[in-house]
Amino acid sequence: MNPRQPKTDKPTLKWKWRYETPKNSAGLKVRARGKFTTDTDKDGDGYVNIVGIKGKRNGEKITGLYPAGTSIPGNSPYAGDNLIAHEKTMPSPQLTGNGFQFSVEDGSYSNVFFADFLETPGYLEFHSVPPYPEGPVAPNSETSVLFYASIVS
Repeated sequence: MNPRQPKTDKPTLKWKWRYETPKNSAGLKVRARGKFTTDTDKDGDGYVNIVGIKGKRNGEKITGLYPAGTSIPGNSPYAGDNLIAHEKTMPSPQLTGNGFQFSVEDGSYSNVFFADFLETPGYLEFHSVPPYPEGPVAPNSETSVLFYASIVS
């Protein structure tokens, strides 16, 4: 599946985002960065919908946002919501526990989310790779990442 970017005539915001494995982490290294487009309709918790994405993950082009309410291959039953905090009503992370998800040119998929269930809560990236087995088993991975995003216009 190669999701298309939804078109909208509503006002939008432009964001820069990035995430990467911590510098001192052993094993898998992940680096992703790019741009989001969001709507401006904040929900009650201050989140807005990500409606478009561009960028790269480990040098591979991101081809599109994966639809909210569905699970990327290999990550069932965990569906992303494609929300990011804009002007939040309470202190919390920028992403929800469902996170945003996207497809990559090499046929893989990623879901980046806030894992409040960890002993030390933080961001994780679940990355699924063909043949898309269920869960964080090889060749899939689930890795701690540092996530940052900011509005640019």
